[in-house]
Amino acid sequence: MKRRRILPYLERLWVTDIALTTLLVFLLIYIFFLYPLGQVGAFKALTTAFWSLILIMGAVAAYLILGLIWSLAYYLIALRIPEAFGVQGSFALDDREALQSHLLYFSFITLTTLGYGDIVPVHPMARMLVILEGVTG
Repeated sequence: MKRRRILPYLERLWVTDIALTTLLVFLLIYIFFLYPLGQVGAFKALTTAFWSLILIMGAVAAYLILGLIWSLAYYLIALRIPEAFGVQGSFALDDREALQSHLLYFSFITLTTLGYGDIVPVHPMARMLVILEGVTG
């Protein structure tokens, strides 16, 4: 029996994205090496700079993960209610991979509050989620 995955691009992202692994390694270095050395006066500047870098990387990662989470929510709604989103152009609703791609694009366009209008939430539940994502963006 073939195992069906909801979002295969999430798995590809984790396997291929070196930034997530780098962030984890930096956190471990900070916690186990730099933080204890930061108590010594000579290493305070290095510890502070390293911590700032980790915070920036973490903020970017959190923002991108928000977009992925919202796209998953849209995808689940689109699977349950196929007419929940109106997409301009030719698009087969039964093509799930294309649907995931469109909704990932839509999520980041909404999160960044660009809103091109080529994908429109039609169903009230989809509209409510779009409002919530726009507020978080």
